[in-house]
Amino acid sequence: MNQQELEFIKLKLSNMVTIINRLIIDVKNEFVDNNTVVRARGLPWQSSDKDIANFFQGLNIIKGGVALCLSVQGRRNGEALVRFINQEHRDMALRRHKHHIGQRYIEVYRATGDDFLNVAGG
Repeated sequence: MNQQELEFIKLKLSNMVTIINRLIIDVKNEFVDNNTVVRARGLPWQSSDKDIANFFQGLNIIKGGVALCLSVQGRRNGEALVRFINQEHRDMALRRHKHHIGQRYIEVYRATGDDFLNVAGG
């Protein structure tokens, strides 16, 4: 590889790093409306995003809007934060409080956008 090719590769890598850093900053600065988020508690530990979407069937969850909470050991802890498309769907989700998944009743509470970002953002 000659010097010109190496310089070209360095420039491409530098551009990629810049783009990735901008994406990271955008995600960290993302705003999530407090009126669109709920916390579901009491979920079976093996629950997946799909199971949670099924629990809230008929309501519109935004793409990437299910964030499973993890324990300190990195295991699912039976909680999830769910982000809906609007306040109306969030309010309907709150009415699912104490509905069941299998034998377990699920508690559904209001949560904040910051709660969602803290869990979804890692």
